[in-house]
Amino acid sequence: MLLQRIGRLWRHQSRAEMARRRPASAMREVWVNHPDLSAATDAESLKRALGRSARVYAPYVLLRSLAEWQRVASQEVLNLPSDIRPLMEATYNERTDEPVGWSELKRQMEDRAKGLQSKAIAATRVWSLADLPDEEGIQTRWSDLETVSLLLVRAARPKGKDCFELEPLHGQTLAIAPHDWQTDPVRAFVAAKTIHRNLVRVDAWMVREGCMALNNLDAADRALRRYVHGPVALGIVKGEVNGPIKWPRSDADTRLFYDQDLGVQWEPQKPRVPLSRLASYDDDKDESRD
Repeated sequence: MLLQRIGRLWRHQSRAEMARRRPASAMREVWVNHPDLSAATDAESLKRALGRSARVYAPYVLLRSLAEWQRVASQEVLNLPSDIRPLMEATYNERTDEPVGWSELKRQMEDRAKGLQSKAIAATRVWSLADLPDEEGIQTRWSDLETVSLLLVRAARPKGKDCFELEPLHGQTLAIAPHDWQTDPVRAFVAAKTIHRNLVRVDAWMVREGCMALNNLDAADRALRRYVHGPVALGIVKGEVNGPIKWPRSDADTRLFYDQDLGVQWEPQKPRVPLSRLASYDDDKDESRD
């Protein structure tokens, strides 16, 4: 992936239009940040040192990648494309001289891969399995991060007793109530199609406040739980097309933004600033997301 990103520096070099738009002073540079691993020896301390990166990528692969890129940095030259295959093979080849902590991380990675493989095989036996809820949204995903539903609307307002009116991003304005499925199942079915057309799955940590905000709206909370399985947050997009996402009855900044082309985005507090070439940094203090 790092090699792929390096290649992007030359993505448009053959297009005259893009070449003209590139400032003459622009430099093709790649900055690789890494944590200080000098005090980390066992598997757990290595994962803590790697910080958030270890929650996205396999810690063992990160360590092996770092070792190879430090070797490249010490040689001060990387020839592309001739060095691509040797670099990849050096990263993933079997090693017998690794520290104990690294070997433990490798074992954990292999155990997780076997578990995911077993889950994938089991999921194909649809005729012998019960129809189970997608617990924490992970039964059909590779990631083990908890996800929840986010319903995106332009407006949300109470309408009468135990009734809530929603103006979704896509579809007609609708009113929902907790008892719709018992009293008017046809209308409830139409509402369900519109609601699920405007649902997205996002990481739970991004919308925890939104889930709590919905719980404070009794009528909306009870009604939406009849239409959506599991936790759900109600996000109001402030803008005619794209805009920041707010929670009901709150003007606080959620740091979530909706874009009709890119979907729901997380707005970092501050842009990532490269510290130094192959420099040490504290990942847990970095608020940006890759």
